Amino acid sequence: RRTAVCSIFAKRWSWCHSPMHTCAYVLDPTQHGVWGELAREAAQPSAGKSPRGKTTYEEVRQGRSLMFYRLLKDDEELVKRAFVEHAAYLNKQGCHSQAVWDSAESMDAVEWWQTHGGTWPVLRSVALKVLSHPSSASGCEHNWSAYKFVHNKKRNRLALARADDLVYVYTNLQLVARSTHPSYEHVRAEWGLCVDEPLEDAEDDMAATEDELQDMPTSDSAMTESDGESGGDEGSR
Repeated sequence: RRTAVCSIFAKRWSWCHSPMHTCAYVLDPTQHGVWGELAREAAQPSAGKSPRGKTTYEEVRQGRSLMFYRLLKDDEELVKRAFVEHAAYLNKQGCHSQAVWDSAESMDAVEWWQTHGGTWPVLRSVALKVLSHPSSASGCEHNWSAYKFVHNKKRNRLALARADDLVYVYTNLQLVARSTHPSYEHVRAEWGLCVDEPLEDAEDDMAATEDELQDMPTSDSAMTESDGESGGDEGSR
């Protein structure tokens, strides 16, 4: 039973955490000394027996490397420079003032990198993109909204597996309907947009696209109309 519980916990941990989390963990100046601590723990014989909920050195190392390649678009020269600058950052090379490192406790991480990260330009660009990425629950909100539509007062006896399947199909039908509509226009914003470029043009384009999508038919109306027709048939009987 303990093994089953630990397996569920590990699965949930892997689902909730991504390479961006581990990369942000490493590049957060308030956690500057965590890399050395994790490396020392990994060198201990009992490191493999540590609980899954504790961030391990290998997990952090892989997440950092993956995000370097992803954000630097697989440019080998930039990736090499990022690794070299990260080593210099860990050893405090180029920034020996202790007051700079102590200021991280009272400054926002993005503000700290903007102010003191000029010594490591490539690593600074990665840190700004990772640490300025906002936390958002919009994905959860969308899923809950779809589930509320599927599992409502009229359909309140659905089994959990059936409800999950219906939500999955309903959500993907909405995506297909929007992507195949003649007025659909794909808008793609780079991660670094909020740091290096102004947002006015991107916001105008997204607002125009949202206005065009408001008049699009969705599966909500179709399902609502079908429910109304079935209700009318039952009333006539």
